[in-house]
Amino acid sequence: MEISRTLWATLFHISATLVVVHCLKQTEMRVPSFADKGDSVNITCKFDLEGGLLNSVKWYKDLNEFFRYSPGINIQVFSIPGITVDESQSGMNNVALKNLSYLSSGSYRCEVSTDGPQFAIVFSNLNMTVLSYPKHDPVVLGVQTGYIHGDPVSVNCTAAPSNPAPEVHWYINGDKADTWAVGSVPPVYLSHDQTFTKTVSLSFVTEKHHFKGPNSELQLKCRSVVAGLKPRESTVTLQLTTTLTNQKLAQELFNNAVLSQSTSQILLVISALYILL
Repeated sequence: MEISRTLWATLFHISATLVVVHCLKQTEMRVPSFADKGDSVNITCKFDLEGGLLNSVKWYKDLNEFFRYSPGINIQVFSIPGITVDESQSGMNNVALKNLSYLSSGSYRCEVSTDGPQFAIVFSNLNMTVLSYPKHDPVVLGVQTGYIHGDPVSVNCTAAPSNPAPEVHWYINGDKADTWAVGSVPPVYLSHDQTFTKTVSLSFVTEKHHFKGPNSELQLKCRSVVAGLKPRESTVTLQLTTTLTNQKLAQELFNNAVLSQSTSQILLVISALYILL
């Protein structure tokens, strides 16, 4: 009987110990997947001690500790490349990072530990990538005031600087432009801020089916895409005009004059041949 009581007491102690060891829980960790170069972000780490005694909250980037919070002790910040902590905005559950650079990209770990008599540690990891966001929509140049059937269209689209380099795509009335109509060159590197820009041209000849709707409009859209970010777009509308511009009118008159002169010459040749025969 005594052995049985001792056994039950031992099992109860082990069970209670296991419960204490597993009482520490990390309930939330937030690190943005992407951030803009030069910006500030808050990374958060929340936990439930369930009666335990907090020992410390430590933050690591790529396994290098850069921040430590311990109750009753001043915040400790450790210098590592790419990390600038705003201590006035940081505490037990969050760390404020400012002046982000490309070196700020990496794997972030929040590690929470409790004091004895039952020590426990929990941690989680999340990744953040620092990009250089485009600051404006792509710029479209080369659009004329009006078009008629058979007019050539020759336009350029330049994406805002970003890092990584943008991809640029053209759409005609909502459909992606054929590759033969698109001219592209490699991205241009801008060394002063380590970004890239890219210009892509679109060239084709208008046809009747291009102009749609009651207003006979042709819509061109340029889309700039940077991996991980929402695309940025610019749309321009080409109008079908029923009146010729002075330049086009002059061209039409010239073409008609040439055609008329050619026709007259042909008729003279035919008449001369008829007389000779």
